[in-house]
Amino acid sequence: MPNPLKLILRRWDLIPPNLFADEFNDSLSPYITHPEISQLIERRADLSHVDCHSCGNGNFCEVHFIESDDGSSVPCAYCSHCGPFEVDPINLQCWQICTVPALNYLFGKMEVQTEVERIIGESLWSIGKARWSGGTRTILFAVGTLQSEAIEHLNRYRQALLFVSSQRLHQKVEQQISNTVFDLESILLFENDQISFDLGEVEDALVERDRHKKQTADKKTKRNDSIGKKVERLKTALTKLLVDARDYHLSTKYTGTAKMLQRPTQKDLANITKLSESDVSRYLKDEKNVELRTLWETLGDPEAILRYSGNIRCHETEV
Repeated sequence: MPNPLKLILRRWDLIPPNLFADEFNDSLSPYITHPEISQLIERRADLSHVDCHSCGNGNFCEVHFIESDDGSSVPCAYCSHCGPFEVDPINLQCWQICTVPALNYLFGKMEVQTEVERIIGESLWSIGKARWSGGTRTILFAVGTLQSEAIEHLNRYRQALLFVSSQRLHQKVEQQISNTVFDLESILLFENDQISFDLGEVEDALVERDRHKKQTADKKTKRNDSIGKKVERLKTALTKLLVDARDYHLSTKYTGTAKMLQRPTQKDLANITKLSESDVSRYLKDEKNVELRTLWETLGDPEAILRYSGNIRCHETEV
């Protein structure tokens, strides 16, 4: 027996998510009264056009109804290549996945507190919150290929979990965004005539994501700590150089002709602090290091050096 849930999920990656007569009759007709499958699909208006299956030219033919001898209406179509042909009324039937009821039902089975809301047209939906793997997760659902507006929204909510219907759509979408993506085809099962949810696969992926996130945060913290210590080392060295330059000027002024020490280069700073020249250059250029940049600029301005308010220390003068 064909898997009705798999067909529904694979058609749900299209807009609109239609199910046509041939596939419906092959896979879904036995389940039209199934207590779960029947909550996912609904009958739509009959088709007004059909393909001509005789000529192979892909002609899309308009359907007309003519009255038969017994007074009943018979659907017919006219192909410009093959001529008129009768259409089986069953082949005009069209079914569609009913998005909001289906989302409420399926994600309800997945232990999500559902509050289904449309975000962008028929393509992006807010589902609700789930308590999975020790954390509260925001759940979103996408139908069809992501357009730019949907991608922009997802980029603003990178921690949200995005669900799509099929494995095929999963492969496309995960290349467009940084959110963690799951597909219902992989985690929803139809066994023993029932729909069930493989929570283990989702929680395993979330544990791995959270572990990676923590490792990244720890590395960033260690890196920031290391940078902070290097910047402080530079500040200490520059403060000492400023005090030395100012005190040298004052001591030589009181004993004869005032002199200024030559301003150190960034290479000199690297040697003093035991940092690389690239580190020194990068930290001095970083606009966030306001105090560090001010100290460095002051060291290049003789008048600013003399105004520097650090403690005065008199140097021994050369004889």
